[in-house]
Amino acid sequence: MRFYMKLAAIAALIGAGCAHEEKAADMHSNIKAPAPIIKATDHKEPSTAQAAKGAAKVQCSVKDDVRVLELRSHGSGCEFAYTKGGKESVIATSESNGFSYCEKKFETLKERLKGAGFDCK
Repeated sequence: MRFYMKLAAIAALIGAGCAHEEKAADMHSNIKAPAPIIKATDHKEPSTAQAAKGAAKVQCSVKDDVRVLELRSHGSGCEFAYTKGGKESVIATSESNGFSYCEKKFETLKERLKGAGFDCK
């Protein structure tokens, strides 16, 4: 009985290892575009260091795939734009509630890209 349990555990580990290599090979192609524009209604904190600068721009790339994340001021609020395949989309805005909402979306997407193997600078 123990022999079969060990054999099953070894088979599961081998299967998981093979699946991981396959998944890692095309992980960056599985990233989906973020959801459409989301408006903030309950974030009223003043902006952090990014707000003092008024904007932030990060370029993330892996091989020939380049994505650009840009946080910029918009009136007294902010907007977060994402460029993929040369096409820019504004994916989050906050109209008069400071930068905290857009910054959170910016950092979340940047971390997702890094986790998928992108190098962000």
